[in-house]
Amino acid sequence: MSSVDSTRAVQTIMTSCPLLEEFSGNKVQALDMMEGKPWVCLSLRVLDLMIELDPEMEGQPRITRDSQQLFALRQISRLTRMERIEFTGYTSCRELAKLLDEPLLKPNRPILAREEPRYNLELRLSKGLGLLCTLPNLKFIRLPSGQDWSMRDIDWARMHWPRLEFICGLNNRSLF
Repeated sequence: MSSVDSTRAVQTIMTSCPLLEEFSGNKVQALDMMEGKPWVCLSLRVLDLMIELDPEMEGQPRITRDSQQLFALRQISRLTRMERIEFTGYTSCRELAKLLDEPLLKPNRPILAREEPRYNLELRLSKGLGLLCTLPNLKFIRLPSGQDWSMRDIDWARMHWPRLEFICGLNNRSLF
């Protein structure tokens, strides 16, 4: 299954499984989310999924990354029962081994199970983080790598996610 097929499969699952409570997938492209139906998995409590933003191409009429990001955050904001969210997705060890052309288990070499997208969501108030104020049950969030939060972002998270116990993925060393 190609990457495009798998992102559409994720979108299909999210738009057709209203009783889904936990989901872990590799990634979904924000453009597929925008072109598809709204997510109906409103009982979702756990989500591990990378949301990939399509690059803006010069000279081509494309939807901006900011528009894609705001749309994705609005979808997520509807998942009001969310307790754990990881914006990193996964790559299976077999898939990763194939990509690296390495045997699955090579002595003295750790197996990586994550990949970083080219264009991550930027989870900051200036980029729409405030839309996620509808997730008061959030206890754990793993941000896409390389996020820099200001004290304003941290104070906002404390106020709107009162049950938050763990945050991972900050570049700066701000602690809760």
